[in-house]
Amino acid sequence: MMIERNKEWILVAQRYEDLTQKIKFLTEEKSKAYKILQELSEHKDSCGGGYEFKTYDRLGTVNYKSIPELKNIDLSIYRADNVNCWKLTFIKQFKEIL
Repeated sequence: MMIERNKEWILVAQRYEDLTQKIKFLTEEKSKAYKILQELSEHKDSCGGGYEFKTYDRLGTVNYKSIPELKNIDLSIYRADNVNCWKLTFIKQFKEIL
């Protein structure tokens, strides 16, 4: 793995971590507000303040492993093409060396 020592990269990475922490806090606050709206709506369709809160049921997921007919079937031929993804992980113990 290449360790970046470029000052701009490090500054942007630090900004990214700061934003990540702010988003985490705001996501928690948003979740709390959502739950309060849910309670205030008494779990019924409601609207107000420019928002509509609707309740609906969705179908559950299919547990393919529980289908005996599929036990010896290779389902990988039905998969879509692989997708290249990136994952940025915050390493708390990492000490920057410039």
